[in-house]
Amino acid sequence: MPVTAILSLGMVSSSKPLGVLACHWLYQSHSAATRYCNYADTARPLDGQRMLAAYGLSTGVACGIALAAVAAVRRAPSLRALGLIAPHSAVCAAGALSTYLNNEVDLAHGVEVTDAAGAPLGVSRRAAEAGVLRAAILQNGVVPLCSLLLPVLAMRGLVVPRLWKSHPDKLWPISAALVAGGVCVATPAAAAAMPAVVSLPIDDLEPEVRAAAKARGVETVYSSRVLY
Repeated sequence: MPVTAILSLGMVSSSKPLGVLACHWLYQSHSAATRYCNYADTARPLDGQRMLAAYGLSTGVACGIALAAVAAVRRAPSLRALGLIAPHSAVCAAGALSTYLNNEVDLAHGVEVTDAAGAPLGVSRRAAEAGVLRAAILQNGVVPLCSLLLPVLAMRGLVVPRLWKSHPDKLWPISAALVAGGVCVATPAAAAAMPAVVSLPIDDLEPEVRAAAKARGVETVYSSRVLY
């Protein structure tokens, strides 16, 4: 949370190309390291080249979108709204690409599903698809929304109109507080509302996995790949 809060504040407040580039590079580097440490599937051999490719491509996409927005706003100040949503858009796009690339093996070969007691029932690609979709919603939708977009909208829509002329010295501290609140309060609350374990009714599974579940009297299966 501290790292994400600091980098999020940098992304929403930086207007210099070098500062924008540094913040997005560090954010993607931190995200890649966190993903590797907490979510790497050690049940299969890890592909270092795939992981580096995902990191490089996602970082390039994030930096490209952010720098393009900075250049556009400099050429046409009327596009300032574009600069406000650019950090959120860059992180979402980069995260979606990274999520797909890092889960490509699961999507191709499936993930193990179990019953409520943890007994294996087989491998399912449909369970992998459901898990990746939910991970994308959480990691690339909910988290950037809470840490980047909502603080910016609150700042520009509520705080700036009231304090721009009367107390401009309070704008930056309030902005920092909004970002910190988005990262440390809104993000965990939103994540907690989404179950960590992906469950599916057996009707959504492949025929062979469905048959194995029915043979044990199981109506709902659970993916072995948790979200967090």
